[in-house]
Amino acid sequence: MVFLCCCQTVPESSSRLKDLLPLVSPIIVIILFIIDRVIGFRLRRKEVERNWYLKVLIEPGVSKISDFYKKSVEFYTASANTLGASSALPHANYNVLKAQEFSKFQSLKRELEAEVIFPIQMRYPVVGQKLTELLLDIEDTFTSSLDREEFSEDKIKDFQIYTATNRAELLNCLYFPLKP
Repeated sequence: MVFLCCCQTVPESSSRLKDLLPLVSPIIVIILFIIDRVIGFRLRRKEVERNWYLKVLIEPGVSKISDFYKKSVEFYTASANTLGASSALPHANYNVLKAQEFSKFQSLKRELEAEVIFPIQMRYPVVGQKLTELLLDIEDTFTSSLDREEFSEDKIKDFQIYTATNRAELLNCLYFPLKP
């Protein structure tokens, strides 16, 4: 069937399109509303997780990390002075003393791991693994420097510089999950 419209013949399918046209606009609005809700939900969930990470893991952890690095330098300085002054001890006694100095540092490291690293590692395994590697690096530097009897002021300053660099890397790694 053909309709006449403004002196032209219009096929019937065109009139159906005109009948459906008023329905298209509300359908598009509903689809856009649903898309907006889904995107908003995902963004809110991501923001909640980000805030949780900041408040629960990072904020308390930053002060503990700073304390760890400060104490690391203090322990290294004290250990270097103790071992340097005890070099006249018999070899067996000197090794026992050195092991005690290593043990002090390891206790400090384990405390940081338990309070900061392990909770992060449970939620973000890759970040936790990198943080653990950085802690092991500082422990290796601590023990190897004392093993090599690097007790001079220059070597203590070198250790201090290394700990500052290691700390910067650790903090950078700590904030990795927050990067977009």
